[in-house]
Amino acid sequence: MKPYRKLFNNSFQRAIIPDSNSFYKRFYEIFVGSDPRIAELFEKTFMNLQREMLKQSMTYMMSFSATLEPSDEMKELAEMHGRGKLNIPANLYEIWLESMIKTVEEFDPKFDENIEIAWRVMMAPGVAYMQSFCDKNKNAADETT
Repeated sequence: MKPYRKLFNNSFQRAIIPDSNSFYKRFYEIFVGSDPRIAELFEKTFMNLQREMLKQSMTYMMSFSATLEPSDEMKELAEMHGRGKLNIPANLYEIWLESMIKTVEEFDPKFDENIEIAWRVMMAPGVAYMQSFCDKNKNAADETT
């Protein structure tokens, strides 16, 4: 059995901690360039602030992965991105994860298949939680029409 949490934590230390600004800047280059819908969503966004928000969001995602209990901040983040607010489509979270993996691959010199799996395993609960707000709210809206 692979120690995915340890692989993830070590990779996070190598890829993000030394220069988080460069990491998150590159992440957004990859993410925004991956789909025209995403580019449109970030058209008028102050990206320095967005990168700072992502740094915080990663903390919420890692905490959620460890406990499977959403913090108030994680719940607020999911609600803000869900239908009725920012209305982010659920499938864009898959693109978010793929963009994160590509960025880690560029920044972690020890990146390999096991590290990729570790990132997917550790991010999966948070991504699913975020997507559930899109899907849940969509279903509720569909029932009222």
